[in-house]
Amino acid sequence: MNADSGYQWDYSISDTNIVRIDSTSYRPKSGNWNQVGGVTIETFYFHTMRYGKSDIEMIEHQAWMPNVPPIDTIRFIVSVPIEL
Repeated sequence: MNADSGYQWDYSISDTNIVRIDSTSYRPKSGNWNQVGGVTIETFYFHTMRYGKSDIEMIEHQAWMPNVPPIDTIRFIVSVPIEL
């Protein structure tokens, strides 16, 4: 993620009864928070609540520009095979 240019990741979860977001954390890719124009690594932590499947879609975009397509889109399925 290039936070200096205003890009951020947003996500949508199809069934929050199965999986939820716990938290996110950020760190500079270079290890130096004072580097201007540096790339930031954002890590998302999820938690499963019960068995089933849930789709997660993540988009990287500039949120204040709603008519501009995201620069990156990731989709995946979380499958919890047994009762927790």
